[in-house]
Amino acid sequence: MNKKLLLIAALFAGAVPLFGKVVLPGIFSDHAVLTRSSKTAVFGKADPGEKVTVSLDKAEASAVADENGNWKAFLDLSNVGTGPFELKINDKIIKDVLIGNVWLCSGQSNMAFRMSNTELFAKIRPESANNFIRQFKMRSVSSAGEKFRTDGEWSIAGPSTLGEFTGVGYYFARKLNAELNIPIGLINSSWGGSPVEAWIPGEEIKNFPEVVKRDAETAAAAKVYPEKVEKYLFDREKWIVKNNRLVPITIPGKDTKWKSVKQTLFPEGGVLWLRNYIEVSPKDAGKTISVYLQRQNTPFTFFVNGVKIYDHPMESVVRNKYVRFNIPGKLLKAGKNEILFRYYSPNRGRIRFVQPVRIGKNVFDDLPWDMFQEITFKGLKGYPRHPGRPPRDFFNGGRLFNGMIYPVLPYTITGTIWY
Repeated sequence: MNKKLLLIAALFAGAVPLFGKVVLPGIFSDHAVLTRSSKTAVFGKADPGEKVTVSLDKAEASAVADENGNWKAFLDLSNVGTGPFELKINDKIIKDVLIGNVWLCSGQSNMAFRMSNTELFAKIRPESANNFIRQFKMRSVSSAGEKFRTDGEWSIAGPSTLGEFTGVGYYFARKLNAELNIPIGLINSSWGGSPVEAWIPGEEIKNFPEVVKRDAETAAAAKVYPEKVEKYLFDREKWIVKNNRLVPITIPGKDTKWKSVKQTLFPEGGVLWLRNYIEVSPKDAGKTISVYLQRQNTPFTFFVNGVKIYDHPMESVVRNKYVRFNIPGKLLKAGKNEILFRYYSPNRGRIRFVQPVRIGKNVFDDLPWDMFQEITFKGLKGYPRHPGRPPRDFFNGGRLFNGMIYPVLPYTITGTIWY
């Protein structure tokens, strides 16, 4: 290389900082709220020995990644304004950052309960825009080991985002914001039905021998469960064919005699149809809408205006999965649209229709349905034994702490609300 090229290379190296790759947790992303403190933590990963410089307004700090690549710097934000600011971390820039209070919102379904399900949602939603109320929603993750997570994003309260906010957290934040007039950030880390043991660090769980023993049994059962499910499904299909219990799908015709019912538990097996209608406004006609159901105990097929949209097979029933799917907009017309559920139970046994059913803006809960029992089956011997619900090893001691608390543990917060 000649002297001129060496000089150009030297000048270029001096003019452009050469940073190693810095990886940030998802909580450090656009629209974040940081806690006002003289020691506000900013953390992440980088190459071991890499220097990381962090700045916001006039506050600046630096840290060096340890041998495992972890680094943490502390900013003095006690005297900066509210923002918005840019948070700079080496060559990364996080925009629209506010300074205020941050609360960790955790617990079971009471905390996970979304604003869209609250009684006053429709009334509050149109005027909910508030730049000073923000939420970071953590996706439900169970982990056997402490997890570093880069997923997730902050959302600003408003008509298009309010429905996903934690209901308890939002009302809490709204009250604080009204009284203090400062930004309020919510970290929504909740999971319905979760036991407290799952939220406790694994090292602490060791102090509870009965929990350790139970967790070991659950983990062992979970290991063999998939094999049990496969055997059950195979034996079930074999039994259905052998006993001539396959029933082709035939949508009920105009002459079908429907019966209006409010019950959700039907004692006889066979093929059962349930019918109702959803209203679609002219402006929503042709738009895709979502369907949300609770876990169902019986396989079903779902139809809209005579077109099959979704199958919920026995495998999904056994694995205890929630039901989420979309109705294509091209099938929806302005006005009344027919919806049908076809439940199928090949042996004598209960068919349970689990409500509520949420279809777009339509909510069905304890409302009458049209019912038609197409076929009733008598019980036969030899039907395979159900393997039972999946062992809940994802709720073993420490699993939710590892997946949903540890990733934000160093984040500086004002406090915690638990419900």
